Amino acid sequence: MVQRYVIAIAAIFLLNTCDLVSPKSPSLPVNHDDALEDIDFTSVDTYPIFVECKALTEKELQWECFGETLIQHLQESIQLKSKTMPSHFKDTVKVDLLVGQDYRVKVASIQTSPAIANYIPELDSLLIAHVKLLPSVLHPAIKQGITVTSQYQLPIVISTED
Repeated sequence: MVQRYVIAIAAIFLLNTCDLVSPKSPSLPVNHDDALEDIDFTSVDTYPIFVECKALTEKELQWECFGETLIQHLQESIQLKSKTMPSHFKDTVKVDLLVGQDYRVKVASIQTSPAIANYIPELDSLLIAHVKLLPSVLHPAIKQGITVTSQYQLPIVISTED
């Protein structure tokens, strides 16, 4: 009879110690909003890189090279000619570009003034077509070790002034 009690007590002891020995799986934070508040969604750790910029290691130099390469490719491919524009015209088009995890640059949106739309109605389709011709990036933006889609606004000044 005593043996039964000893076996019962040993069994209870073994069952309780299993909880002490087995590793606990980490639990997720109860409030996900607190974790999201710690992430800065307005910046990335590494900007997208074109092949021309791969040798640069400083973040600011990479950013400058990315912007200059983007502008250079677009300036070389887009030459606007409009006979109906006034001789002293200057306005800005804002092009929102997405650099996706698929390594491609795409147009997200184009904000243009009614005057530009009147003088150059084909501008939106030209910009979209020429952005499609941009080379792929070597790698997209990286945030906390993960490739992310990033968005940038490119202001394009259209001017008939010298």
